[in-house]
Amino acid sequence: MKFDVIIGNPPYSDRSNMSDPNGGGNGGNLDAKFFLKCIELSDKVSLIIRAKHFSKVASNFRKTLFGSGKLVSILHLPKETFPTILNTETCVVTWDINHEGPCKVVYADGTVVDRNLTEKDVIKLNNPEYVAEVDNNMAHRFMCGDLKRNRIVDVDDGIELIEIMGRTNQPMVTRTISAEQTIKGRNKHGVVMNLNGNWDGFGKMEIKPFKSAISKQIIMLETSSHEESMELIEYLKSDRIQEQIKTLKVSFCNSKYLFSMIKDFK
Repeated sequence: MKFDVIIGNPPYSDRSNMSDPNGGGNGGNLDAKFFLKCIELSDKVSLIIRAKHFSKVASNFRKTLFGSGKLVSILHLPKETFPTILNTETCVVTWDINHEGPCKVVYADGTVVDRNLTEKDVIKLNNPEYVAEVDNNMAHRFMCGDLKRNRIVDVDDGIELIEIMGRTNQPMVTRTISAEQTIKGRNKHGVVMNLNGNWDGFGKMEIKPFKSAISKQIIMLETSSHEESMELIEYLKSDRIQEQIKTLKVSFCNSKYLFSMIKDFK
């Protein structure tokens, strides 16, 4: 079966089979699958999909579309287009097998750019200056724990583990575990925060107790001393970095990829 043109607004994700036993995790990306199937069935496709795919370095969907050279346009849709969908940027993406030349990219602020896209390019539609990473970035400081919360076994005499940061104005949640479970992050200076933060910020941050290990729900930005950790928190809470995060964040996750786009404070 072939069609002259396919247009539509496909479902975005499938959350019927979540892998996280606590109910978290990410659903399957249906809009990407729909788009790839549509370009098999038609020479011209125009679908409304999530813009987040184009800002992720690891997205195979982005690499496939950008590397094809057949993208006609990517048009940002204002939030009032779908007022009931929160925190999800959408765009109209048009693909034509007969297209030759640059792709027209229309950003949220009205900026229009004709770009010759390759699989190495990334796009964030609320930030025309967005790049995959910056020189001298903070990714080298990033560390994430490896012990899942549902695998933690408490012991009477062991080492301290930061399980999760807790709510604002509440202390971090700690457990006592055996060193055999994990020592990730132990005996290191750094700043800790939840793996999942806020859409427009890092969420709660604290200086890591030197001897504490970290769970898989915690990330750490390593420093050389307690004093340097204090400097790092001040830097991350600065107005400049807070404003920058609003244009960089593509999900709840505080990822190594996110910190590759933030200039180091040293």
